[in-house]
Amino acid sequence: MSLLAPFYFLGAAAIGLPILFHLVRRRPKQRMAFSSLMFLRPAPPRLTRRSRLDDLLLLLMRALAILLVAAAFTRPFFRSAASTQWEPPGRDLLILVDTSASMRQAGVWDDVLETVEQTLEDLKPQDRVGLMSFDRQPTTLVDVAIAADELSHADAVVAAMKTLQPTWYDSDLGLALATAADQLNGLGGEQARLSRKVIVLVSDLQSGSRLDMLQSYPWPPDVRLRIEPTTPADSGNASVTVLEPTEEPETPGVEPDPQRRVRVFNSPLSTAAQFTLHWVDAKDQPLDTASVSANVPPGEMRVFRMPTQPADAVAVQLVGDAQDFDNRSYVSAPEPVNKRLLFLGDSSAEPRERLSYYLQQASFDTALQTIQFEKLSPDAAELETLSVNEVALVVVAEPYSNAAAERLDDLLRAGGRVLCVLSEPVQASSDAQRLINRLTTGDTSSADEDVDENEDDDERKRAIRIREADERDYSLLVDIDFRDPLFSIFADPRFSDFSKIRVWSHRTVEVDASSDWQTLARFDDGAPALLRLDVGDGQLLLLTTGWQPTASQLALSTKFLPLIARMMDPTAGESKPRTQYTVGDPLQDAWRAFSTWQGPDGRVETIRPTATDMTDWFATPGLYHFAGDGLQQTVAFNIDARESETQPIDADKLETMGIRLSSHELTDEQLAEQKRQMRDVELEENQQWWRWLVLSALGLLLTESWWAGWRARRLG
Repeated sequence: MSLLAPFYFLGAAAIGLPILFHLVRRRPKQRMAFSSLMFLRPAPPRLTRRSRLDDLLLLLMRALAILLVAAAFTRPFFRSAASTQWEPPGRDLLILVDTSASMRQAGVWDDVLETVEQTLEDLKPQDRVGLMSFDRQPTTLVDVAIAADELSHADAVVAAMKTLQPTWYDSDLGLALATAADQLNGLGGEQARLSRKVIVLVSDLQSGSRLDMLQSYPWPPDVRLRIEPTTPADSGNASVTVLEPTEEPETPGVEPDPQRRVRVFNSPLSTAAQFTLHWVDAKDQPLDTASVSANVPPGEMRVFRMPTQPADAVAVQLVGDAQDFDNRSYVSAPEPVNKRLLFLGDSSAEPRERLSYYLQQASFDTALQTIQFEKLSPDAAELETLSVNEVALVVVAEPYSNAAAERLDDLLRAGGRVLCVLSEPVQASSDAQRLINRLTTGDTSSADEDVDENEDDDERKRAIRIREADERDYSLLVDIDFRDPLFSIFADPRFSDFSKIRVWSHRTVEVDASSDWQTLARFDDGAPALLRLDVGDGQLLLLTTGWQPTASQLALSTKFLPLIARMMDPTAGESKPRTQYTVGDPLQDAWRAFSTWQGPDGRVETIRPTATDMTDWFATPGLYHFAGDGLQQTVAFNIDARESETQPIDADKLETMGIRLSSHELTDEQLAEQKRQMRDVELEENQQWWRWLVLSALGLLLTESWWAGWRARRLG
C-alpha cells in the first residue's frame, strides 16, 4: 500500500488524547453537605499515578477512530507493479547547423563537429534525429520522419556532416528557425504525438544574422529550442569593405576622385585596435604601394582613403586581425566601353552652320565609355544592323528621309535613343513631321494631310504637327523640369540659369494633351522646346530649334555638352553601374548580353538568355569576368558585411520573440517523478480507500458512544 499524502499520518499523534483523558483524575460527581467551605480552596483535576486504566475497550475504540481518520487523510491506495514501470517518451531532435560565412572563424567549425557528435551520443533508443543546415536558406539533409536507406538516423547525420562545410553566404536565422519548427510541428503518427520536439541550434549566434521572420511567426507551443553556442578561438573580429564610388556632381572637365574609400569595422569584443590596409594582386601578393594605417577602437567603424588603385590590384587586404575570413574586399573598376555617336543630315556647306560641327569638336568620353563620332548618310545600309549596345545616340537633322525612319525604327524600339533636331524653317519641315510620325505611329501623311481617322487612338495621340513660330527678336528657355533626370544636373542654383541662351528661331510643335509626349522645357512664348516620348524600350527626343549660331546660342553655352551627354546615358546619369555585389546575388539582366563568365576558381559557365537555375553561380568571393559579343566586364563579389558582426546575440532576445527554450524543460528524472505522481493520483481516485476508512471511523465512533453510555448507566 502507498500513501498519496503521508504527512497527514502525523495526525495519528492525536491518539494520545484518549489516553490522557483516561489518566486525568476527574472532579467527583456526587455532592455532600458540609458545614462551611470558606476555609477550603478549590483544586482542579490532576494526573495521578494509576496502575491501570479503567476501560481499555473504550480507550481502544477512541484511539482506533483517530487512526482511521488520520489514515483517510493520507489517501492510501494499492500500486501494482505495472503502474510503477514508466519510460520517458522519445524525442524528435532536429539539429540545425549554421553554415554561413561567420562560421569560418578559427575554431568554430571544430566546435560544431564536437557538438553534433555529443548530441548523437546522448540519443536514447526511442529518439529520432534529423539534420538541417542553413545560411541564407535552410536545407534539409536528414529528415526526422523518413528513415535513411540502410542507415539509422544517427548514421545518416554523421554521413551528412562529413560533406558539410561553411559557405560564404549570409545568415537568416529567423527563416531557419521558422522552417525547422514547422517541420517538427508537422510530424504525424502516434510517436510524434507523444514525443518531445526539440530543435538543437548549433551556431555562433552572430548578431548580423537576420531575425525578421520571427517578428510575425507564431511559434508552435510543443517545440522547444536548445541552443548549443559555438565559441571561436578569438572572440574579436575586424572587417574591411570597399565602398562604391560616391555620386560626385557631374561637372564638365572634373574627373572623379581616383582614390577608393574603404570602411573598417571592429567588433566590440575585439582586443586589437591597430590595423594596416594595402592593395593585393590576383596572387594575393601585396603591391608596392603605400599602405594605410587604420586605428579603429573596438565597437567602432571608420572610413579611410586608399592610394590610387594599381592596374593589377584586385582587392584591399586588412592586416592585424585574428579572424581572416572577412579581411579581404575585392574591387573592380568599370571597364570603359566604346560607343558611337551617329549623325544623319547636314545640308549646309558652311562648317560653322552645321550641327555636326559642334558634335564633332566636343569630347564626350568618360571613365565608363569612349564616344566615337560618325557621320552617316540617311540611306546608309549600315543603319539596319545597328546594335543598341554600340550606339549611344543617333542625331537626325535636315535633310530628313523616310528611309532613315524605317532603318531607325527597330533600333529605337529595341532600346536606342534618337534625337530629332528641327533646325530649319517650317517650309522644309514637312519631311521632319513625316519622319517623326513614322517613328512614333507609323504614319507617313504629309504636313498638309490629316491623320488617318482609322488609326488606333493611341497612335493618333502620338502624332504631331509642326509650324513655324511667330517672329520675335529672340526667345528664352523657361519652364524647365529640373526634376527630370535629363535636367537634374542643372538643378543646383549655380547651374540653373538658362537666361543667357538666346534662341533666334524655333518651331512650334502641336501634340495631343492626353498623349505620352513629355515636355521637358518650353520657350517664353509657351511653345515646347524639348519633348520626349518612350517608344518601345527606347526614347525619342525632339528639339524644336538648332544649336548652330544662326538658330541659337546653345552650342556656345556651358549647358550644351552636359545636356548632350545626358541624352546619351540610358539612365540620364541618375544611376551608376554597380561594380560590387554580394555573394549569392542572382544573375543580373544586364549580364545576359554576355555569353560566358569565369569565376575566381577558373570555373567557366555559359550564360543562356533564358537561364533560371543559377543559385550557386556566384557562391565564392572574388572577381568574375563576363565576355561575349566583343564586350567584357569584370564584377566583384564579396561576403555580406553583416557576417562580420560576430558578437553573439543574447538568448533572451529569442525568447522575447515567442520562442520556447529547452532550459525551462524538465529532466528525465523530474519528468519520471511527475508522471509517477500523476499515476498515483489517478490510482487513488479510482480506488478511493479513504471513503471506507472514514465510514469505518464513523461506525467505530457510534459504537464508542453507545458503549460509553451503556457503561455509564450500568455503573450509575
